[in-house]
Amino acid sequence: MDNLKKTPLYETHIKYGGKIIDFAGWALPVQFTSILDEHHLTRKGVTMFDVSDMGELEIKGPGSLAMLEKLLVNNISKGYPGRVIYSPMCNPEGGCVDDLMVCCLGPERYLLVINAGNIEKDFNWVKEVAKPWPQVEVKNLSSAVAEIAIQGPLSEPAMQTIAKAPLADLKYYHLYENVDVGGINTMFARTGYTGEDGFEIYCTPEEAP
Repeated sequence: MDNLKKTPLYETHIKYGGKIIDFAGWALPVQFTSILDEHHLTRKGVTMFDVSDMGELEIKGPGSLAMLEKLLVNNISKGYPGRVIYSPMCNPEGGCVDDLMVCCLGPERYLLVINAGNIEKDFNWVKEVAKPWPQVEVKNLSSAVAEIAIQGPLSEPAMQTIAKAPLADLKYYHLYENVDVGGINTMFARTGYTGEDGFEIYCTPEEAP
């Protein structure tokens, strides 16, 4: 596993007996007990996933919305601070470069959450598309962000015990940019990417464990 990239939670996975595999170049746990048990827990209870291998690109500055409208298939103008929008990202021929989440943080300020195996490719593609908008800043924040997903129908009551925000008020595909979770400042989204209700917590790598 020495040649694989490791998330900030790698040592935590080892401590709790995670079965580590090569997941697109990352050392990640495929299971702790059994895949069947963990599947049912996600469908009936609550489970936690390390998705810190995902990439994050910050887009900000005058023209960011226009650039994203050029870059993405979905209508990003529907966004507003606190909304999350899913969209494919295509090339001029209509082929899919990646699919991603657009976290709308403020006027002309966005965070793109991209798939782990595509970080460098996506970053270069976004910078290329952004060239006609010289005031748009595109930054790769992937190494500075850890992401933990809490998924399952009991996610809300579980997380409400430590999150200092009214989670019942957080709508599907929306986010709180600053939420205290156990004394740590996080960005807290609700997209439930497993198909169940669920939250995605973004914080610094140092604070993830």
